[in-house]
Amino acid sequence: MCCVKPSTAAATLALCPSLESTGVLDKIPMGSAINRGLTFRMAQTPVQHYLPKLLERIEKGDIDPSFVITHTAPLERDPELYKTFRDKRDGCIKVVFKPGMKEAAHA
Repeated sequence: MCCVKPSTAAATLALCPSLESTGVLDKIPMGSAINRGLTFRMAQTPVQHYLPKLLERIEKGDIDPSFVITHTAPLERDPELYKTFRDKRDGCIKVVFKPGMKEAAHA
């Protein structure tokens, strides 16, 4: 909470399940937020609404999302690279798994 000024509104958009179902809600220092008079506004991104339009623009070449891909690997390396992503190691942002791929490569 030290990164938010007192009496400020903090907003977040999420591409994840609800905060309650993931147990993440208990990671917010609510006491500090209350003492600072913060307002939280949270919502999930309406992915299903935007997905068809985004895919169309990607297919046309208007958008190139490949800049977020940092690792490419065979599907068998999923457990290992999940840990790499989770632990924020090796600059891992997004992994693309390719079934049948012979060896891993960085994008």
